[in-house]
Amino acid sequence: MSGEDKPKSSFGGVWIALKAAFLATLCCSTPLILVPLFMLMGAGSVTAALRIPQYKWFFIALSVAFMLTSLYINIRNRNKGVCNIRTIYHEKWFIASVIAAYAATVTLVIYLILPMVAEFVYSTLMP
Repeated sequence: MSGEDKPKSSFGGVWIALKAAFLATLCCSTPLILVPLFMLMGAGSVTAALRIPQYKWFFIALSVAFMLTSLYINIRNRNKGVCNIRTIYHEKWFIASVIAAYAATVTLVIYLILPMVAEFVYSTLMP
């Protein structure tokens, strides 16, 4: 099988979405890691760690930019160095699957997993 007739896999799209979702959820997961570490340093450090979620939109914008850049590079590589309107239309299901996987992962992590982890972390830190 030559390099030109490789089958196109959509697993790369899921990987792009997972990396972008990881960046988007850093705003909410970082305090869960930093608060226990900063409790040793004093209350000012804990306050600094708890202020990270106010930058949620920055993390989401950064992850969307990362996802779009990754999509561009991936589509260009899949189509022999070309990324234009025609190739984007040709790859519409790939792009839709990446965006759906990104949205599902961010929603799952921020609204389901992180609240359970936060409840566990904060209940063990403050009896």
